[in-house]
Amino acid sequence: MPSALSGDLNLVKVGTDGMTKLLKDPTSVPSCSHACCAQKIIGKPCAGKRHARFERGILETGLLYRARILPMHQFALALFMMLLLTVRPIRAQAGAHPSGGIEYSVEVAGDHASSVLRAAANGKTRELIGKSKKMCLQVYDERDFDGNGLVDALVSRNEGCGGNCCSDSYFFVSAFSGDRFQISDEFADSWGFPVIEKWKGRWSVVVTSTNEGVMNQERPMEITRRFILEAGKAVKVEEHRRADVESILEIRSDIFNPERLDETHSIEYDLDGDGKKDRITCKFWARWGRMLWSVEFGNGKKFSSDIGCKRIGVVKTKTNGVSDIVCDQDTIFRWNANGYQADSEPRGPKSSRTMYFPTLVSPISMPSLSSSP
Repeated sequence: MPSALSGDLNLVKVGTDGMTKLLKDPTSVPSCSHACCAQKIIGKPCAGKRHARFERGILETGLLYRARILPMHQFALALFMMLLLTVRPIRAQAGAHPSGGIEYSVEVAGDHASSVLRAAANGKTRELIGKSKKMCLQVYDERDFDGNGLVDALVSRNEGCGGNCCSDSYFFVSAFSGDRFQISDEFADSWGFPVIEKWKGRWSVVVTSTNEGVMNQERPMEITRRFILEAGKAVKVEEHRRADVESILEIRSDIFNPERLDETHSIEYDLDGDGKKDRITCKFWARWGRMLWSVEFGNGKKFSSDIGCKRIGVVKTKTNGVSDIVCDQDTIFRWNANGYQADSEPRGPKSSRTMYFPTLVSPISMPSLSSSP
Protein backbone atom coordinates (compact mmCIF):
# COMPACT_ATOMS: atom_id res chain seq x y z
CA MET A 1 0.00 0.00 0.00
CA PRO A 2 1.43 3.40 -0.86
CA SER A 3 2.06 6.04 1.73
CA ALA A 4 0.31 9.38 1.92
CA LEU A 5 1.83 12.32 3.74
CA SER A 6 -0.75 14.93 4.32
CA GLY A 7 0.10 18.60 4.47
CA ASP A 8 -2.16 21.53 5.26
CA LEU A 9 -5.21 19.57 6.38
CA ASN A 10 -7.91 19.94 8.99
CA LEU A 11 -8.00 16.86 11.20
CA VAL A 12 -10.85 15.33 13.13
CA LYS A 13 -9.82 13.57 16.30
CA VAL A 14 -12.24 11.14 17.89
CA GLY A 15 -11.82 9.54 21.28
CA THR A 16 -13.55 6.48 22.71
CA ASP A 17 -15.62 8.72 24.95
CA GLY A 18 -17.39 10.05 21.86
CA MET A 19 -15.92 13.51 22.25
CA THR A 20 -14.56 15.19 19.14
CA LYS A 21 -11.95 17.83 18.68
CA LEU A 22 -11.26 19.75 15.49
CA LEU A 23 -7.66 20.70 14.95
CA LYS A 24 -8.02 23.65 12.62
CA ASP A 25 -4.33 24.36 12.33
CA PRO A 26 -2.17 21.42 11.24
CA THR A 27 0.81 22.99 12.93
CA SER A 28 -1.01 22.59 16.24
CA VAL A 29 -0.60 18.82 15.98
CA PRO A 30 2.37 17.88 18.19
CA SER A 31 5.19 16.89 15.87
CA CYS A 32 8.81 15.95 16.01
CA SER A 33 11.59 18.28 14.99
CA HIS A 34 13.35 17.95 11.66
CA ALA A 35 16.50 16.77 13.40
CA CYS A 36 14.56 14.02 15.18
CA CYS A 37 12.96 12.63 12.02
CA ALA A 38 16.14 13.00 10.00
CA GLN A 39 18.06 10.90 12.51
CA LYS A 40 15.79 7.91 12.03
CA ILE A 41 17.26 7.01 8.66
CA ILE A 42 20.64 6.43 10.26
CA GLY A 43 19.14 4.28 12.98
CA LYS A 44 18.66 6.76 15.80
CA PRO A 45 15.26 6.78 17.52
CA CYS A 46 12.97 9.79 17.34
CA ALA A 47 12.76 11.51 20.71
CA GLY A 48 9.21 12.74 20.24
CA LYS A 49 6.34 10.61 21.52
CA ARG A 50 3.16 12.41 20.56
CA HIS A 51 3.13 13.00 16.85
CA ALA A 52 0.58 12.61 14.10
CA ARG A 53 0.24 10.07 11.29
CA PHE A 54 -2.71 9.30 9.03
CA GLU A 55 -1.99 5.83 7.77
CA ARG A 56 -3.52 2.96 9.71
CA GLY A 57 -4.92 5.57 12.12
CA ILE A 58 -8.06 3.64 12.95
CA LEU A 59 -6.35 0.26 12.93
CA GLU A 60 -3.73 1.30 15.45
CA THR A 61 -5.42 3.80 17.74
CA GLY A 62 -8.87 4.74 16.55
CA LEU A 63 -7.97 8.43 16.82
CA LEU A 64 -7.07 10.25 13.63
CA TYR A 65 -9.11 9.01 10.76
CA ARG A 66 -10.24 11.70 8.36
CA ALA A 67 -9.36 15.05 6.84
CA ARG A 68 -11.82 17.90 6.56
CA ILE A 69 -15.57 17.23 6.64
CA LEU A 70 -16.90 13.66 6.58
CA PRO A 71 -19.91 12.52 4.57
CA MET A 72 -22.39 10.85 6.89
CA HIS A 73 -21.82 7.27 5.69
CA GLN A 74 -18.06 7.58 6.16
CA PHE A 75 -18.49 9.13 9.58
CA ALA A 76 -20.73 6.22 10.57
CA LEU A 77 -18.15 3.71 9.31
CA ALA A 78 -15.34 5.42 11.20
CA LEU A 79 -17.44 5.50 14.38
CA PHE A 80 -18.25 1.81 14.00
CA MET A 81 -14.57 0.91 13.63
CA MET A 82 -13.72 3.05 16.63
CA LEU A 83 -16.28 1.22 18.76
CA LEU A 84 -14.84 -2.13 17.69
CA LEU A 85 -11.50 -1.09 19.13
CA THR A 86 -13.05 -0.43 22.53
CA VAL A 87 -14.39 -3.98 22.95
CA ARG A 88 -11.57 -6.18 21.65
CA PRO A 89 -7.78 -6.10 21.16
CA ILE A 90 -6.31 -5.10 17.83
CA ARG A 91 -4.69 -7.88 15.83
CA ALA A 92 -3.17 -7.34 12.41
CA GLN A 93 -1.37 -9.81 10.20
CA ALA A 94 -0.63 -10.47 6.54
CA GLY A 95 -2.28 -13.52 5.06
CA ALA A 96 -3.55 -16.58 6.90
CA HIS A 97 -2.50 -17.26 10.47
CA PRO A 98 0.60 -19.47 10.54
CA SER A 99 0.78 -22.78 12.34
CA GLY A 100 2.92 -23.30 15.39
CA GLY A 101 0.58 -22.83 18.34
CA ILE A 102 1.77 -19.28 19.11
CA GLU A 103 -0.36 -16.18 18.67
CA TYR A 104 0.60 -12.55 19.18
CA SER A 105 -1.83 -9.75 19.95
CA VAL A 106 -1.88 -6.06 20.77
CA GLU A 107 -4.38 -4.41 23.07
CA VAL A 108 -4.68 -0.63 22.95
CA ALA A 109 -4.98 1.09 26.31
CA GLY A 110 -7.82 3.47 27.02
CA ASP A 111 -5.56 6.51 26.79
CA HIS A 112 -4.64 5.56 23.18
CA ALA A 113 -1.04 6.52 24.00
CA SER A 114 0.14 3.03 24.87
CA SER A 115 -0.55 -0.61 24.13
CA VAL A 116 0.18 -4.08 25.47
CA LEU A 117 1.89 -6.78 23.40
CA ARG A 118 1.14 -10.36 24.38
CA ALA A 119 2.07 -13.85 23.19
CA ALA A 120 -0.12 -16.90 23.75
CA ALA A 121 1.50 -20.36 23.68
CA ASN A 122 0.57 -23.75 25.15
CA GLY A 123 -2.50 -22.35 26.84
CA LYS A 124 -0.58 -19.57 28.58
CA THR A 125 -0.49 -15.84 27.76
CA ARG A 126 2.59 -13.77 28.45
CA GLU A 127 2.89 -10.00 28.46
CA LEU A 128 5.94 -9.04 26.40
CA ILE A 129 5.60 -5.25 26.42
CA GLY A 130 3.46 -3.55 29.03
CA LYS A 131 1.45 -0.34 29.12
CA SER A 132 4.15 1.38 31.16
CA LYS A 133 6.44 1.42 28.11
CA LYS A 134 4.10 3.94 26.42
CA MET A 135 4.45 2.34 23.00
CA CYS A 136 1.81 2.23 20.27
CA LEU A 137 2.28 -1.15 18.62
CA GLN A 138 0.83 -3.32 15.86
CA VAL A 139 1.56 -6.95 15.02
CA TYR A 140 2.41 -6.56 11.35
CA ASP A 141 3.11 -10.22 10.51
CA GLU A 142 3.45 -13.62 12.18
CA ARG A 143 5.53 -16.50 10.76
CA ASP A 144 8.65 -18.56 11.39
CA PHE A 145 11.20 -15.93 10.39
CA ASP A 146 14.26 -17.70 11.82
CA GLY A 147 13.41 -21.25 10.71
CA ASN A 148 13.40 -22.87 14.18
CA GLY A 149 9.85 -24.21 13.77
CA LEU A 150 8.19 -21.64 16.04
CA VAL A 151 6.16 -18.61 15.03
CA ASP A 152 7.85 -15.22 15.41
CA ALA A 153 6.35 -11.76 14.94
CA LEU A 154 7.22 -8.58 13.07
CA VAL A 155 5.94 -5.65 15.13
CA SER A 156 5.63 -1.99 14.18
CA ARG A 157 5.87 0.91 16.61
CA ASN A 158 4.12 4.14 15.70
CA GLU A 159 5.82 6.99 17.53
CA GLY A 160 2.92 9.34 16.94
CA CYS A 161 0.22 6.90 18.03
CA GLY A 162 -1.71 7.76 14.88
CA GLY A 163 -0.88 10.67 12.54
CA ASN A 164 1.53 11.84 9.87
CA CYS A 165 4.63 13.25 11.54
CA CYS A 166 7.06 10.39 11.83
CA SER A 167 7.54 6.98 10.27
CA ASP A 168 6.91 3.60 11.89
CA SER A 169 9.77 1.59 13.38
CA TYR A 170 10.01 -2.21 13.28
CA PHE A 171 11.35 -4.98 15.49
CA PHE A 172 11.12 -8.77 15.78
CA VAL A 173 9.77 -10.97 18.55
CA SER A 174 11.50 -14.36 18.45
CA ALA A 175 9.98 -17.51 19.90
CA PHE A 176 12.19 -20.22 21.40
CA SER A 177 11.54 -23.56 23.05
CA GLY A 178 10.40 -23.50 26.64
CA ASP A 179 7.92 -20.68 25.99
CA ARG A 180 10.77 -18.19 25.86
CA PHE A 181 10.52 -14.97 23.80
CA GLN A 182 13.12 -12.38 22.86
CA ILE A 183 12.53 -8.86 21.54
CA SER A 184 15.08 -7.49 19.07
CA ASP A 185 16.27 -3.93 18.78
CA GLU A 186 14.36 -1.69 16.38
CA PHE A 187 16.12 -2.24 13.07
CA ALA A 188 14.51 0.12 10.53
CA ASP A 189 11.72 2.62 9.95
CA SER A 190 9.49 3.44 7.01
CA TRP A 191 6.69 5.73 5.86
CA GLY A 192 5.38 2.84 3.80
CA PHE A 193 4.96 -0.87 4.49
CA PRO A 194 7.66 -3.55 4.75
CA VAL A 195 7.88 -6.23 2.08
CA ILE A 196 8.13 -9.79 3.36
CA GLU A 197 9.65 -12.21 0.87
CA LYS A 198 11.82 -15.28 0.59
CA TRP A 199 15.57 -14.69 0.31
CA LYS A 200 18.00 -17.59 -0.09
CA GLY A 201 15.37 -20.03 1.15
CA ARG A 202 14.30 -18.09 4.24
CA TRP A 203 11.94 -15.26 5.09
CA SER A 204 13.28 -11.72 4.97
CA VAL A 205 11.91 -8.23 5.57
CA VAL A 206 12.67 -5.40 3.13
CA VAL A 207 12.24 -1.89 4.52
CA THR A 208 12.64 1.41 2.65
CA SER A 209 13.61 4.33 4.89
CA THR A 210 13.70 8.03 4.06
CA ASN A 211 14.73 11.12 6.01
CA GLU A 212 11.29 12.65 5.53
CA GLY A 213 9.95 14.67 8.46
CA VAL A 214 8.17 17.77 9.62
CA MET A 215 10.14 20.97 8.90
CA ASN A 216 13.02 18.84 7.60
CA GLN A 217 14.99 20.62 4.85
CA GLU A 218 17.73 18.01 4.59
CA ARG A 219 18.44 16.72 1.11
CA PRO A 220 16.32 13.65 0.34
CA MET A 221 17.83 10.29 1.08
CA GLU A 222 16.33 6.84 0.58
CA ILE A 223 17.84 3.57 1.77
CA THR A 224 16.35 0.11 1.17
CA ARG A 225 17.57 -2.63 3.49
CA ARG A 226 16.89 -6.36 3.77
CA PHE A 227 16.85 -8.03 7.19
CA ILE A 228 16.65 -11.60 8.41
CA LEU A 229 16.10 -12.90 11.93
CA GLU A 230 18.92 -14.87 13.53
CA ALA A 231 19.20 -15.88 17.19
CA GLY A 232 16.74 -13.21 18.27
CA LYS A 233 18.47 -10.39 16.40
CA ALA A 234 17.68 -8.54 13.17
CA VAL A 235 20.60 -8.98 10.79
CA LYS A 236 21.04 -6.69 7.77
CA VAL A 237 22.03 -8.69 4.69
CA GLU A 238 21.52 -6.15 1.88
CA GLU A 239 21.42 -2.38 1.46
CA HIS A 240 20.73 -0.09 -1.50
CA ARG A 241 20.85 3.71 -1.62
CA ARG A 242 18.80 5.59 -4.19
CA ALA A 243 20.94 7.82 -6.42
CA ASP A 244 20.19 11.34 -7.66
CA VAL A 245 19.42 11.90 -11.34
CA GLU A 246 21.86 14.46 -12.75
CA SER A 247 20.37 17.87 -13.52
CA ILE A 248 21.45 20.81 -15.68
CA LEU A 249 20.40 23.34 -13.05
CA GLU A 250 18.25 23.04 -9.95
CA ILE A 251 16.76 24.54 -6.79
CA ARG A 252 16.84 22.80 -3.40
CA SER A 253 14.69 23.52 -0.38
CA ASP A 254 17.68 23.85 1.94
CA ILE A 255 18.36 27.34 0.54
CA PHE A 256 15.11 28.69 2.04
CA ASN A 257 14.89 30.49 5.35
CA PRO A 258 12.10 28.68 7.26
CA GLU A 259 11.20 31.90 9.06
CA ARG A 260 10.41 33.68 5.77
CA LEU A 261 7.23 32.00 4.58
CA ASP A 262 6.85 34.36 1.60
CA GLU A 263 10.32 33.63 0.21
CA THR A 264 10.59 32.37 -3.39
CA HIS A 265 13.49 31.26 -5.60
CA SER A 266 13.55 30.90 -9.38
CA ILE A 267 15.67 29.49 -12.18
CA GLU A 268 15.40 30.31 -15.89
CA TYR A 269 15.87 27.94 -18.78
CA ASP A 270 14.45 27.55 -22.29
CA LEU A 271 12.35 24.46 -21.57
CA ASP A 272 10.37 24.34 -24.84
CA GLY A 273 13.15 25.37 -27.22
CA ASP A 274 11.41 28.47 -28.61
CA GLY A 275 14.35 30.72 -27.87
CA LYS A 276 12.64 32.37 -24.88
CA LYS A 277 13.62 31.92 -21.25
CA ASP A 278 11.04 30.05 -19.18
CA ARG A 279 10.93 30.46 -15.40
CA ILE A 280 10.55 27.79 -12.71
CA THR A 281 9.54 29.38 -9.40
CA CYS A 282 9.55 27.60 -6.05
CA LYS A 283 7.96 28.70 -2.80
CA PHE A 284 8.68 27.16 0.57
CA TRP A 285 6.32 24.68 2.24
CA ALA A 286 7.43 24.85 5.86
CA ARG A 287 5.32 21.96 7.09
CA TRP A 288 7.50 19.40 5.31
CA GLY A 289 10.57 21.49 4.47
CA ARG A 290 9.70 21.17 0.79
CA MET A 291 8.91 23.41 -2.18
CA LEU A 292 5.81 23.91 -4.28
CA TRP A 293 6.76 24.76 -7.85
CA SER A 294 5.30 26.39 -10.92
CA VAL A 295 6.43 27.11 -14.47
CA GLU A 296 5.82 30.28 -16.49
CA PHE A 297 6.76 29.87 -20.13
CA GLY A 298 8.12 32.72 -22.23
CA ASN A 299 4.94 32.71 -24.35
CA GLY A 300 2.72 33.29 -21.29
CA LYS A 301 1.55 29.74 -20.63
CA LYS A 302 1.59 28.70 -16.97
CA PHE A 303 1.69 25.43 -15.05
CA SER A 304 1.68 24.77 -11.31
CA SER A 305 2.11 21.59 -9.27
CA ASP A 306 0.83 20.68 -5.83
CA ILE A 307 3.55 18.06 -5.32
CA GLY A 308 6.09 19.07 -2.69
CA CYS A 309 9.72 18.50 -3.69
CA LYS A 310 13.04 19.06 -1.93
CA ARG A 311 14.78 19.39 -5.28
CA ILE A 312 13.46 20.72 -8.59
CA GLY A 313 15.82 20.50 -11.55
CA VAL A 314 15.95 20.54 -15.33
CA VAL A 315 17.37 17.35 -16.87
CA LYS A 316 18.86 16.69 -20.29
CA THR A 317 15.98 14.58 -21.63
CA LYS A 318 12.89 16.00 -23.36
CA THR A 319 9.33 14.80 -23.89
CA ASN A 320 7.14 16.24 -26.63
CA GLY A 321 9.80 18.89 -27.22
CA VAL A 322 9.80 20.13 -23.61
CA SER A 323 12.57 19.53 -21.08
CA ASP A 324 11.84 17.00 -18.36
CA ILE A 325 11.94 18.06 -14.71
CA VAL A 326 13.28 16.02 -11.80
CA CYS A 327 11.72 16.12 -8.33
CA ASP A 328 13.73 14.91 -5.32
CA GLN A 329 16.19 12.18 -6.28
CA ASP A 330 14.79 10.61 -9.44
CA THR A 331 11.07 11.31 -9.93
CA ILE A 332 10.79 12.59 -13.51
CA PHE A 333 7.99 14.90 -14.65
CA ARG A 334 7.35 14.78 -18.41
CA TRP A 335 5.32 17.17 -20.54
CA ASN A 336 2.07 16.12 -22.21
CA ALA A 337 -1.22 17.75 -23.20
CA ASN A 338 -2.16 18.07 -19.53
CA GLY A 339 1.10 19.69 -18.43
CA TYR A 340 3.89 18.08 -16.44
CA GLN A 341 3.06 14.64 -15.07
CA ALA A 342 5.23 12.25 -13.10
CA ASP A 343 6.35 8.90 -14.51
CA SER A 344 5.64 7.34 -11.12
CA GLU A 345 3.85 8.46 -7.99
CA PRO A 346 6.04 11.09 -6.28
CA ARG A 347 7.16 10.23 -2.77
CA GLY A 348 6.66 13.78 -1.51
CA PRO A 349 3.45 15.04 0.13
CA LYS A 350 0.79 17.06 -1.67
CA SER A 351 -0.41 20.50 -0.65
CA SER A 352 -3.95 20.14 -2.01
CA ARG A 353 -6.66 19.54 0.56
CA THR A 354 -7.30 15.98 -0.54
CA MET A 355 -9.56 13.96 1.75
CA TYR A 356 -7.91 10.82 3.10
CA PHE A 357 -9.24 7.66 4.74
CA PRO A 358 -6.72 5.39 6.50
CA THR A 359 -6.64 2.64 3.86
CA LEU A 360 -7.47 4.81 0.89
CA VAL A 361 -4.96 6.98 -0.92
CA SER A 362 -6.33 9.35 -3.52
CA PRO A 363 -4.60 9.21 -6.92
CA ILE A 364 -2.21 11.91 -7.99
CA SER A 365 -4.07 14.75 -9.68
CA MET A 366 -2.28 17.30 -11.82
CA PRO A 367 -3.56 20.66 -13.10
CA SER A 368 -4.44 20.47 -16.77
CA LEU A 369 -3.41 22.83 -19.55
CA SER A 370 -5.47 23.22 -22.68
CA SER A 371 -2.46 23.13 -25.00
CA SER A 372 1.28 22.65 -25.09
CA PRO A 373 3.52 25.69 -24.73
